[in-house]
Amino acid sequence: MPTEFHILVTGMHPNTIDVHVPFIVSWPGVLPASEVRDDLVSLIDMAATSLAIAGVTVPSYRESKSFLETTGTHIGDHINIRNYVMLMRDKMDETIDKIRGVRTKRFKYLRNYYPELPWTPGNKYKGGYTTMREAKNLYREGKLNPVQAAFFASTKPEEELYDLSVDPWETNNLAGNSSNFDTLFLMRERLQT
Repeated sequence: MPTEFHILVTGMHPNTIDVHVPFIVSWPGVLPASEVRDDLVSLIDMAATSLAIAGVTVPSYRESKSFLETTGTHIGDHINIRNYVMLMRDKMDETIDKIRGVRTKRFKYLRNYYPELPWTPGNKYKGGYTTMREAKNLYREGKLNPVQAAFFASTKPEEELYDLSVDPWETNNLAGNSSNFDTLFLMRERLQT
């Protein structure tokens, strides 16, 4: 999806612009300044990290994991805690949908449980955007390129697989490509666990 169309789906779909959010932490004297990392962190990890910093043991039954090393009196070293994060979309306002996904550093897999629904199901809030109305007009007039027009298709694929290292805008769905079967199978397995 080209950049100008991301404003139309922001917050509504588990695409990269919504789930790849920079996380900025400053803790002078504890965390190194100006360090940039590409670790996968889930929002649920904030709870375990906060508890660990406070010296509270995170119960073993919790999915949340601390993304800072807090052994003994030392706090601050980053630890890579996740090989993948889970993604989801359900009801948004009056819009019903169900999407589940898995993202690794390189790949993103989505399972669309209602592929018969369009990417842009009716939504009074988003439908009121001037940008959305104009984009739909351009679609009806045939003035969008194929990537942009796909956003307004009446259905979506049951599965999506993207190689984010070469396709950061998620425009080339690899799920139907037999050369990606091993990756697709692995991502399906991760989604089921």
